[in-house]
Amino acid sequence: SKTGGWAIPGWGLSYSQQLDLAQLDIGSEELHIKQRAVAQAQAALERAREAVVLATIEAYSNLLSTKALLAQAEATLQQAEDYQARVQEQVRAGLKGGSSLLEAKLEVLNAKIALEQYRSAYTAAKTDFGRITLGMGGDYEFELMPIELALESLGRAAAEPVGEETLDAAISSAPEVQAAQEKLSEAEKALRAARLAALPELGLEAGLDEQGWKIGWTISFELFRPDRALNVKIAAANLELAKAQLAATKEQVRNNILERETALRKGLEDLERLPLEEEKWALEETVNKAKLDAGLLSESDWHAFQEEKSQFEQAAKERGVTLLLAYLRYRASLGLELNWEGWVQ
Repeated sequence: SKTGGWAIPGWGLSYSQQLDLAQLDIGSEELHIKQRAVAQAQAALERAREAVVLATIEAYSNLLSTKALLAQAEATLQQAEDYQARVQEQVRAGLKGGSSLLEAKLEVLNAKIALEQYRSAYTAAKTDFGRITLGMGGDYEFELMPIELALESLGRAAAEPVGEETLDAAISSAPEVQAAQEKLSEAEKALRAARLAALPELGLEAGLDEQGWKIGWTISFELFRPDRALNVKIAAANLELAKAQLAATKEQVRNNILERETALRKGLEDLERLPLEEEKWALEETVNKAKLDAGLLSESDWHAFQEEKSQFEQAAKERGVTLLLAYLRYRASLGLELNWEGWVQ
């Protein structure tokens, strides 16, 4: 008789794992990218805060300056109208001719035009300040207080030299330099990957069957890859380009910082020279007043001198804020804390 049945000819479980020798650090690289992104976000937030502080100080200073020029224009118009009234009386008395009255009227018209220009400028400056720094729209009123600065302390701080180490650290931490450094790192990795592409892939194979465990290693690689050498050359060229771009970016950042330093030195020199200039204008005023009293200087020329002197005085008041802004911008370019509250009283 025949007997029947069935049997499993064989069974087994297997597992394999390929190990790419060119991608050993992929996990640590992802962690590094995330950490770098967090640091960049924090630095960007700090730069945004610094920009707001600088923009607010500059906008408020511009508002104060424009209001002072507006007040000066109102005073100039009043002087021109008073002068016109006096000339008109002198013309009636036969002491001056009609041409003198025409010149006086022309001064009044010029003063009125200047006044309207300063009114428009003040309105625009106030609107910009309210919108940009206060988040307010439309017309509004608030009391403008003058900016009082600790100029003596500010001057000493501005005159302090900055070491080369601080400059180098500022260059290295600049956002554009960091971006160029990242491109260089990427180019280095690309070159390393291109060179490692010639390495074989390592594989682990493990299996279990009715005869027991079986473990083994496999090594595989592509013997012929005509583009491998070309890829290495391209990656090497990209690396050299990234190095050149990094060097150029560092040089540009260094030049920008040095320009900030130059502006700071100029602001400091302008402030230190101010007493001599004030003495000069005071002496000129004494001389011109003597000429006016002696009839050697016309009232029109005297008014023109007074206006020039008022413009100088207004510009002199702004030199302190100019120095403060130059100092803060220089510190910001070096990556140092602004500490602006210590200079504004």
